[in-house]
Order: sequence, then structure tokens, then C-alpha cells
Amino acid sequence: MPLALLLLLPSADAEPLYVAGARVAAGVATDGSLCDSTLELCLRWDPPGDAPMGDDLLWPGWAYEIWAAEWTGPGGATTLENGAPYTGSDLSPTWTYASGPDVDVLVGVASTPDADWELRVEAPWSGDVVWLTLTLTARARLADIHVARIVDVDADWAWTQSYATDNTVGEGWVASAGLWDGRAVVLAAPGGEARMCSACTTVEGLLAGTTTETEADVQIGVDVAVGTLEVGERAKVRFAYGFAMDVADAVDLAVGAAADDDHDDDGVGAPDDCDDADADVFPGAVETTDGRDEDCDGSVDEESAGVDDDGDGWAEVDGDCDDASADVYPGADPVDGVADADCDGEAEGIPDDGAGDEDTDDPDAAIVDDGIEVEGGCSTSGGSKGAALAFAALLVAAARRDRRAA
Repeated sequence: MPLALLLLLPSADAEPLYVAGARVAAGVATDGSLCDSTLELCLRWDPPGDAPMGDDLLWPGWAYEIWAAEWTGPGGATTLENGAPYTGSDLSPTWTYASGPDVDVLVGVASTPDADWELRVEAPWSGDVVWLTLTLTARARLADIHVARIVDVDADWAWTQSYATDNTVGEGWVASAGLWDGRAVVLAAPGGEARMCSACTTVEGLLAGTTTETEADVQIGVDVAVGTLEVGERAKVRFAYGFAMDVADAVDLAVGAAADDDHDDDGVGAPDDCDDADADVFPGAVETTDGRDEDCDGSVDEESAGVDDDGDGWAEVDGDCDDASADVYPGADPVDGVADADCDGEAEGIPDDGAGDEDTDDPDAAIVDDGIEVEGGCSTSGGSKGAALAFAALLVAAARRDRRAA
């Protein structure tokens, strides 16, 4: 059952924003920070195994998860600060869900005079990470661009009512671990500068912080220096939270996730994967009759059992035993060189190739063509084999959907 189903239902007059998998859930404020006031949810992680069920890691304190940005543009130095409900918001994106069966996805878009912004928050169905990807497209020349995330982890509050954590900084990552049982939250970003600070809410405040390990109630964050963008140029910054019962494991998860474009774990990452929330969708995938473009070629259901690919009016599910040949379909006239043009399972029209094979009208006889032996049906183009593969893919897809529903 998704972790989100364990949460208290929101009131009818407010629509909550959140992403959730089996063990991780993140509330999303309208500005893209990670706290939803309606659900009173920021970050929640339920550890696997024997560890006690988790509670919200941020809400008991200040509901404090902030993303900040700064740059120099035509109007001079500009700062964005988004930390609702703690600090208020400088940006108000429009949000839509783009979820698939393997990743829960929430996408927000907004514009400022200097840039267009896309914020993408993702939680895998099975995993212990949350991705936060920010893409900005310059509408003017922007220099000295920085993007940062800052969070106040209260891992022990549910157990000891303490806000203190064990805080450690590494290369591109920063960790807060509970003193009670060691459960850890790590924030990472490739090429980022990690710091600890006291109630900082801006890039400048974070970078003025410390890298010295401490056991205290502090905030942790990572800043990424983007540099300069000319008009129309785009930059993508990805942060990731990793959760584990010790810091080393959480670091591995967060650092790996922050550097990974393949969020549905199908072997192909964005942008080549046209739906990185669905592990059945990637370039080269087998198309099935389901209204999706599984192989990311821009066509839907082509070469699947339910589509008439050769234009003869018959699909494989209708009885076309070779959907790559317009001369082969149920009721077709005999065709030279084709064993079973009418798809009735009986061999006809096979020319003598001089190798000793003889034509036969025996419906139980094996049809032999180019060294491939099959019992009944077509054998000239591999259409039956393709149909079998497509049908097998349908069964796999159905099993995945049944597993998700269970």
C-alpha cells in the first residue's frame, strides 16, 4: 500500500500536493518547497525491515524545507526564496501530475521576468529517495546563477522530542542522522557545495555556514553554482534526498540518485526515455495494444497484435498470421512463395525448390520454409513469432499492473 494512503485525508476545500511511493512520501507546497500544510506533511520515510515506522521528518519543528535561487540579470541582483509555510513564497507555479506506474511525479511551471522555471518532484514506487529537479530557461542574460535547497531534519522528534541531529558534510552532500536510532536523511546535488547553518533561508546565508560536523539543531543544505546563461539557454539542477538507517547507506542512495537520469530503472534515462515514470516505456521496448508509445518512436501501438500494420484490414488479434505482408490475411487468395496466405493453418502454394520437398494439402503436416519448422500457421516472414512475442509482452505488462494494484 502506498505510504500516502496512511496519511490523514485532507479537507474537502483544499487540494493537497504530494508524491508518494511504498515507503517515501513528500508534501509539496505551491512554491515547490517540501511541505503541504493541508496534509501537514513534509518528508516521511518508513524504514524497511525491523526499524520502527517513521514519522514526518520535518513537520514537528518548523516545517522547514526551502529552495532558493539568486542571479544577476538586467535589473541587477535578484533573489528567490521559497519555503512555504515557514518563509513564504516568491514563486507560484502551476502544478500537474505526470505519474506513471513506477514513479509518482508532480511538475510545476512558472515564469519570472528573467527566466522560465520547471520544478519536478518525484518519488519511486519502490525505493528510498526523492528527486527534486529544477530546470530554468533564461529570458535574459543571467550571470552568477546559484540554486540551493535547505532543510531542517528532526529525525528524533517522534521518539525523544529532540530536535538535535548528528550533522555531517561531504563532497556534494550533507547528512542529518537521528541520535536515537541513527536513521539518516542525506541531501545531495552533483557538483554542489554543502553547508550547515542556523536558520538560513538564502543562498548567501547557506554559503556562510560551516562544514564542521556537529550534534545540534541546525539546518543543512547544498548550493549549486550554475554560472551564466544567455537568452534561450537552459540549465537543469537535480537534488535528491536519500533515506537509510545509517549515514553511509543514505549517502550512497542520495549521491547515486542525484546523478541518475533513469528514475524508473528501465535502463534508459531522460531525455531519451519518453516516459521515465514507466519502466515499460523506453526506446526499443515492445509495443503492446494499450494506447501508449512504449518504444518512444512517436507512433502508438504499431507492430502490436491489435494494430493492422500492413494495411490489409486485419490485425493479428483478428487472425492475420503475417501482419508485415498485405498479401496475407484470413481469406486471402494463394500467393506464390507464401505457405499459408489465407491463415487457415493449411499449407498451399509452396513451390518445389528442387530440394526434395513436396507440396502437401495435409492440414496436419508441418510447414517448412527457409529451414524454419512450425506446426500450422505462417512461416515466411516471422509474423507468428512476432505475434507470440507481442502477446508475451502483454502478459508481462498485465502482471506488472496486477502487482501495482495488489
